[in-house]
Amino acid sequence: MQRDFMAMTVHFEDLAIDRIEKIVAPLGRIRATRMFEGHGIYAGLDLVMIVVGERVYVKTDRERAETLLAMGGQKFEWTRPETGDTIAMSYVSLPESSVTDGDALLAAAQISLDISADQRRKKIKSPRRFALS
Repeated sequence: MQRDFMAMTVHFEDLAIDRIEKIVAPLGRIRATRMFEGHGIYAGLDLVMIVVGERVYVKTDRERAETLLAMGGQKFEWTRPETGDTIAMSYVSLPESSVTDGDALLAAAQISLDISADQRRKKIKSPRRFALS
């Protein structure tokens, strides 16, 4: 019997995503979508994690990014297929120890959610800025 290697790989990746979704479930409505050759993990409206291969990237601000980079994390970058431009995003990978420890993964997701929600709130325009004619 011949096995389909790609089917096994996708199955393994789906199991990892299911595990992450269960761990971060206390953050609210969690959903995973395919993106960037991996998955995006949303808590409500906020993209809090990107999972590509065995790496889990979390939303960061400048201070948290520096901390994770000092711990061996890598910045998340992707190449836009249409132009070939490389885009750096505000996501940095977690150390392996944080990915395998459910409590540490949930704590990282909570911080990521807080950063994402704060940044989203800053982008919302106040209704008072619009004058009615």
